[in-house]
Amino acid sequence: MSNNKFPYIQTFEMDDIKFKYWVTNELYENLYEPSKWKNWILTEEYKKFIKKGDKILEIGSGNGFTTCLFKSITGNEGIVVGVELVPNNCLIANSMIALNQFEKCHILNFAAYQKSGKENYKNKDNGVLTYSESEETSKIDTMECDKLIKDYGFFDIIILDVNGFELNVLKGCSELLTSKPKIILNLFEFKTPFNTSNFQEILDIIDASNYEGLVYIFAENKLVPFDYESLNNSSQVQEYY
Repeated sequence: MSNNKFPYIQTFEMDDIKFKYWVTNELYENLYEPSKWKNWILTEEYKKFIKKGDKILEIGSGNGFTTCLFKSITGNEGIVVGVELVPNNCLIANSMIALNQFEKCHILNFAAYQKSGKENYKNKDNGVLTYSESEETSKIDTMECDKLIKDYGFFDIIILDVNGFELNVLKGCSELLTSKPKIILNLFEFKTPFNTSNFQEILDIIDASNYEGLVYIFAENKLVPFDYESLNNSSQVQEYY
């Protein structure tokens, strides 16, 4: 008989936020440990930044933990649409949505990109697009997020956790950006496999002066405003971008 404890159900509870989530392996057990998230500056900022009834587009939703967090904050009237390229993560995320009986909460399986088509990706827990093709890669459908407008309309907030593909993703959001949504960039890793992410270009495309937003820089564990000066003062941003 196997002694493997995975998967099991954990509960996250903080103030008026409460939801259940699946813990499927040691990586996610450590990553989503409740006490870390309760004391994390990013969680506190999410609570300030996101309002009841908001409509959120989360690009790079992983296994659905943050999707459930956002849905819990937005409440019954809020709408959360998550985009995730790893099929297994989408299955787990959808099971979390069902576990919590959330409505107006959706997970879509494709890679947000600047054009529709197919690209290679590495099917790891946190999948990434790649030019190279090998035994470790699979094909994934890509699509511009602007095409979501037909089914979901415009969003109040767009949250990106795409590890170096910010520019590619935002080029496919040009119409969505016309409604001036709030922007959150989560920089957990500084990888640019397509060598296309550049903050100067990103801020030029978005014209940051017209948007409310913030950037979380994991390596420095700090939040900075979504503007030129704050990002240019970050040593991590300067080194990698």
